[in-house]
Amino acid sequence: MQNKIEREIEAYIQTLDELIHITSHKVRAPVCTSLGLIQILNANSLPSASIPELKALIEPLQRKITEIDHLTRELTLFMNEKKNWYKNKIELKAA
Repeated sequence: MQNKIEREIEAYIQTLDELIHITSHKVRAPVCTSLGLIQILNANSLPSASIPELKALIEPLQRKITEIDHLTRELTLFMNEKKNWYKNKIELKAA
């Protein structure tokens, strides 16, 4: 019975590892790329007639992408905390 519980916990930890990878790499990658492009657009000197229009488009986009960035960081932190809690639980039982 004990081994079954430990195997289930280890499977759960593996699932958390996969979710951490997806969140921290696959989801965050396009977010980081988008944020970088926005920084480039903000830094470049574009024709003055288009700057107000461009900023009107960029600012809400930047806010939303930043929200997604914070969310993915929060999810990754949460999953890491859960994974470490379960790992510690297994290590304490093994000791």
